[in-house]
Amino acid sequence: MNRILIGVLGVIVVGVSVYYIAFTNNSIEESSLNKIDAEKVTVEKPEKLDEENEVEIDKTGTAGLEEDQGYEHLAFREGQEIAVKALIAKQHEYLNELAGWGNAEKVNATQLENDDKWKSLRKDIKWLQEEGFANSKVINDMKNANDFLIIATNTGDSMAVRFLHRIFHDLDAKVNQQKVDLVWGVTHAFGNIGQQEQLYAYLSKNEE
Repeated sequence: MNRILIGVLGVIVVGVSVYYIAFTNNSIEESSLNKIDAEKVTVEKPEKLDEENEVEIDKTGTAGLEEDQGYEHLAFREGQEIAVKALIAKQHEYLNELAGWGNAEKVNATQLENDDKWKSLRKDIKWLQEEGFANSKVINDMKNANDFLIIATNTGDSMAVRFLHRIFHDLDAKVNQQKVDLVWGVTHAFGNIGQQEQLYAYLSKNEE
């Protein structure tokens, strides 16, 4: 009888031990998996935009973004490549002086209206659009440049001057391989749709 009782107790002890070991292993595995999953989760902080670059996006003003698809990024009219590159460099230098280092904030409509270099810029944009560049995406960049020039001329708007500067800045960087600290990405020829949307949003707002 004692032997039978001892045998039963032994079986119970072994069973409890096996269950405890299995339960412990499962708990350790679940704990490890939870730890791994937690380590994989990373929360990225949203990028803080410079206040100067923040422009509310008006989707109604982006319809023209698809119009230049299928065209070459950049094309010159026959025999005009050298002249085009020279004008891009010249006007980028002028706009650097006009808009760079916070100078855009000091611009006013009267100053621009009486500025011979500003008048020259207007003529050069027209020439680049009609006689310098051949049919390509960059033509839309000249249209945008002209629109910003008109806004700035009429109102002295500092942001319009900045956008105008950024167009020539990016074109000079790409067309003339000019070394710059950054490329804004605002052009149809070489930029990205996110930056182009900012331009269209601003132009749309000023057309209202």
